[in-house]
Amino acid sequence: MIHHTFIFLFLSFYFISCSNNYDEVKNINKVELVPAGLTKDFVLKYTDSAVLKATLKSPLNIDFTNQPFPYSEFPNGLEIEFYDEIE
Repeated sequence: MIHHTFIFLFLSFYFISCSNNYDEVKNINKVELVPAGLTKDFVLKYTDSAVLKATLKSPLNIDFTNQPFPYSEFPNGLEIEFYDEIE
């Protein structure tokens, strides 16, 4: 009888002591999106065969090329100018 009481008390304390905050457990595998780079006054000139084809300008570029699906964000807008070849 004492043996069963000891086992019962041990298991009771064991299960009572094991508690986790649900929010902490939920955030264990959460992936944070940390940008690879941040550029102010961003200007990109696209050329093909030494001929300027387009210019991209933005006050702010947030670069996420370190993600499984690489992308860039332009939260303050993006201005694109396309150029035609002069013949």
